Amino acid sequence: MQDKLKAIIKENQKFILAIITTIMFSLIIVFLISSNTGANKEMKQLKSIGTKISKINHSLSKGIKDLSIDRNKSIEVLSIGATDLKDIPIELSSIKTNYESTSNIKEELASALSTTITLYDYSIYLINDPEKAVIDENIFELTSYKDDCLNTYKLLTNQGIDISFSDDTITFFDNIKNYLNALIKVNKAQNIINSQKQDFIISLKSLIPYLNTLTEDLEPALNKIKEDKRDLQVLIDDIEAKEKIYKDVQIKLLSSSIPDGYGDYYTTLDEFSKLYTPYIESFKTALIFDNSCVDPIKNKKEINNNYKNIFSKYQDVLASYSKFKELLNNL
Repeated sequence: MQDKLKAIIKENQKFILAIITTIMFSLIIVFLISSNTGANKEMKQLKSIGTKISKINHSLSKGIKDLSIDRNKSIEVLSIGATDLKDIPIELSSIKTNYESTSNIKEELASALSTTITLYDYSIYLINDPEKAVIDENIFELTSYKDDCLNTYKLLTNQGIDISFSDDTITFFDNIKNYLNALIKVNKAQNIINSQKQDFIISLKSLIPYLNTLTEDLEPALNKIKEDKRDLQVLIDDIEAKEKIYKDVQIKLLSSSIPDGYGDYYTTLDEFSKLYTPYIESFKTALIFDNSCVDPIKNKKEINNNYKNIFSKYQDVLASYSKFKELLNNL
């Protein structure tokens, strides 16, 4: 029986082979037809969109630089990617879906595409203008957009649409956060410095009314008192009041924090102080001597020389104060 079966197969070998070939060819044709018609055809088109999005996402790795990003390169690859992504909605909308399953996938794919475009545009915005954009909330929003993409990609992958970030793409967006965090720290430090500078400038300018009082020309008052033959104690009291003001100014200066780049202002005030102290002290001493002098006529020359020396010192004080005011005018 077995020999007879072998003989029949051998005699009809070509016929049997032809039948098998025909069946296989028919199955292939059926497969090709079925895969390019109906829901399968629609899925194939939708998968193509997912592949394009993934390819664009994977190109972002070019912007990575160590644990941060290359700013210019990142803007370039994100801009190119955003442009390419914005061309896809037209192609996606042209895909006709006649089945509920593919219609739902198409909607989810459109949502994923929109979220991806938002992520790209927002990343460009943050990197391109960090001084305006960088705050902690921006980084949180960037992370939120990235997570939204990952969540929609996962849903689509479960439905047969392969769309993804590569590991390098995820690293790229993490590095953007590193880059922005570094800028935030720099900006915060700079804001502190700017605040210190502003406080120092305000402090310096607040001294002007006091310094104007300290540098008041007392020679006319001295001459008028002498002319009226009045007691010089009134001028001594005025100088003692100025000494108190001067001490307050010194305390204010000592309590001020001097920012980098503002040392000249402190140096100029220090020079002023070194000139003002001997001026005001010698003036007070001269007035007390003059006011208590038993024989003014006998000591007239000494008294006049004292005042002459004092007013010479006063000119040095004025010159130093003028230098300080010129510096303030440059602020």
